[in-house]
Amino acid sequence: MKTDDKYARLDSGNLYDDDNEYCSVVTTTPELSSIKEGYCPVKSSSNVIQNIASDPNKFPTSFPFILGNEICERFSFYGIKTILILYLTNYMEYSDDKSTVILHSFNFVAYLFPILGAYIADAKIGKFKTILIFSIVYVLGSIVLSVTSIDGVVGEKGNRSPIGIIIGLGLIAMGTGAIKSNVPTFAGDQLKSNQGNLLERLFQIFYWCINLGSLASTLLTPILRKYVGFWLAFGIPSFLLICSTIIFVIGSKFYVKRAVSESILWTALKIMAFAIKEKFKILKSRYKRNSRGMLYTNPYTSISGTNWMDLSKIEYDSQLVDSIKAAMNVLLVFIPLPFFWCMFDQTSSRWTIQAAQLNTCLFNNGKSVCIEPEQIQALNPLFIMVFIPIVEFTIYKPLKHFGFNLKPLIKMSIGMILAAISFLIAMFLQISIDKSIKNNNIINNSISSSGGGSSFSIGSGSDIIDNNDIKSNLSVWLLFPQYLIITIAEILISIPGLEFAYANAPSSMKSIIMSGWLLAISIGNIFVVFVVDGISFSKQWAEFLFFASVMLFFTFIFIILSYRFKPTDISVTQYSDDLTHLKESLSNSMFFSGGNNNNNSNNNNNNNSDTNSDYNSNNNNNNFGVTILTDQDNLYDEDYGSIELENNLI
Repeated sequence: MKTDDKYARLDSGNLYDDDNEYCSVVTTTPELSSIKEGYCPVKSSSNVIQNIASDPNKFPTSFPFILGNEICERFSFYGIKTILILYLTNYMEYSDDKSTVILHSFNFVAYLFPILGAYIADAKIGKFKTILIFSIVYVLGSIVLSVTSIDGVVGEKGNRSPIGIIIGLGLIAMGTGAIKSNVPTFAGDQLKSNQGNLLERLFQIFYWCINLGSLASTLLTPILRKYVGFWLAFGIPSFLLICSTIIFVIGSKFYVKRAVSESILWTALKIMAFAIKEKFKILKSRYKRNSRGMLYTNPYTSISGTNWMDLSKIEYDSQLVDSIKAAMNVLLVFIPLPFFWCMFDQTSSRWTIQAAQLNTCLFNNGKSVCIEPEQIQALNPLFIMVFIPIVEFTIYKPLKHFGFNLKPLIKMSIGMILAAISFLIAMFLQISIDKSIKNNNIINNSISSSGGGSSFSIGSGSDIIDNNDIKSNLSVWLLFPQYLIITIAEILISIPGLEFAYANAPSSMKSIIMSGWLLAISIGNIFVVFVVDGISFSKQWAEFLFFASVMLFFTFIFIILSYRFKPTDISVTQYSDDLTHLKESLSNSMFFSGGNNNNNSNNNNNNNSDTNSDYNSNNNNNNFGVTILTDQDNLYDEDYGSIELENNLI
């Protein structure tokens, strides 16, 4: 409701507000039940509504705006990332190693910043403002990258300044990182308490949009790069980011905007810091007694089966500490994950450089269709969209039918082994490429020495290779197996990994789980930087072998951790900090029941026992046996399930 007269429209037994938003009325007053069509007043002084919620099978009006924003943003991010390695090697003329270091440093910041973005959104300014502010930062970064890619802006060929890369990629990494963790959860916030069945569909749609944007940009931006230039290939993503921000702002009046509260991540850090402090107090007291000659003790040190985090229970809620312990135990199992992501993200760096060494013409029939080297990255989103349903219906469901259910940790172990295999295939392909290039060099030198010509070209369009940069005659099709295998590995790790995490940690810990997941990707990328810049293998195939070996080693570690993992007790996974939720709500809320708000305010002031007595007292005063707690634009029913409602409807 947004009008001053506070009217709602009752149509065929359904209640609508002035924006035609559907509201189901479970319990109504006699005044409402007597009206079948038209408008009727809805005021707290005369009417009480037990539950107001959206159509359980229909997405909120706000969802298309968030979805449009996500498609444009993902197109932009993957469009920039797709051509970045060739921009660094071809336009900026950096070495393969330096270009790889820059790209993975960019990935490192982009996947590290979501942790800060989530904290800012949860505890400081809210998700909407966080997404809006950092979208603008994102747009500025992409514009800088596009403008500095125009010939002559940052210098001439061979002497170009890195200022565009430093400022542009820095702002882009901050922007995409800060909104990465907030847009999906902001979309989830739009669902009402009776729309839980839509949550799985919502994130399925999001996953498809991400891969659709990735597929489209991976195919389009290399074409713009080839036929126009890098400035337009970066410029189109900049334009779409502007469109993305505009779409997001237009939908503002439809959004549910949750009130900020203390970030659970920050709370977890404080609890762990307190536990460490307690541990040091205990250790210190063993060597130095206090002034009374007594040792400092913590009551939880004498309880068997406790660990160091239990020491914080003298200050914090016991169940909250157990919930954080459950989340930490899950993240402990995820220790090997960075080494998978360090391999997977090389599809946009080392594997793209590998594609540039191959014959990128798909057929040799005289009418060959040639692709750009970076377009080979489109295989990953294409395979994902194809193989997710195939794996589900041809592997998982038949196995379940015969009573064999692959547990998430088993799937992840298989995925890690497949990732190692994909890099072994890349290793053998690189050995073959090196031999082919060596043979072509011999042939080319023979032709040059005999006066038969001064150039030798293989490939497509703008990639004319001279004597000093010979390509292999091997077909780009040979990359197909390694892309297929690492995509299946991603499917077996990403989806089961989050499934395992959410099954073994309370829902209130999801932000910690996602922070740990994104941190694993970030660490994986910085590990690539360490290997490329620190170890610096002389042969590319040796580097591929090293990564495969590391992955196999940590797969073994993962299997041990998985075997030792004990499922979290159901009482912990179902824990919801209702008391904390209620206290936060009471700080700026009001109870109302059949009478006016002032009477209820007095009721609350006169009932100072405990929370439950306040609640029951109000419940008894309600003529219809209903109590609703309102907190800014949110309603909470008797189970503290959130019900979205504009304040002026009450």
